[in-house]
Amino acid sequence: MLKKSIVVLLFTCFVFAFSAWSMEFSADVVTKMKKQTMNSKMFMSGNKWRTESKIGRGEQVAIVRADKKVVWVLMPEQKMYMEQKLTPDKTMGMVEKAPGEVSRKKIGREKINGIDCDKYLIVYKGADGESKMYQWLSGDKWPVRSAALDGSWSTEMKNIKKGKQPGKLFELPGGYKKMPMPGMSGMKGMNPADMKKMMEGMKGMGM
Repeated sequence: MLKKSIVVLLFTCFVFAFSAWSMEFSADVVTKMKKQTMNSKMFMSGNKWRTESKIGRGEQVAIVRADKKVVWVLMPEQKMYMEQKLTPDKTMGMVEKAPGEVSRKKIGREKINGIDCDKYLIVYKGADGESKMYQWLSGDKWPVRSAALDGSWSTEMKNIKKGKQPGKLFELPGGYKKMPMPGMSGMKGMNPADMKKMMEGMKGMGM
């Protein structure tokens, strides 16, 4: 269950980011995947970005460093973090050609959260075969909203504020201990105290 919540958290990061590598901004992000809704805060600074999300009663932070090809998932209350490799398959919903993209067609123009956007229909091939998604791009190519045609997921930016972001937002904080991702073999070697702290974190997120 913790792994599922991490997937949703990382999805929030990846769905917008690669199109905005030259930008600096903050925004509120609403991500929906099936019956789960996540409200997050995103901070972007070139090829570095960060999301802060509430999951259950706990908080999770994801820091993506495209320059290092790594993702850090932080559990602030437990002073722990997990590390995952940043791979191209996690970029679905980007402005630039997505992995497996077959076609992209402009089908109209709509206003999303007060921003005039071009609406596109995108066809792409994934592990489960061919799928379709909509994408709403602003005039400066920000993906303000992306959504699966079948309604299985959507993600949307609100309250976008352009401006320089503090560099410390995109660094690992001091005093955090690295832990293995859920389900990885490294969990077998965890000492009881660390395992307890991780379990407390999972409980706080409603797992």
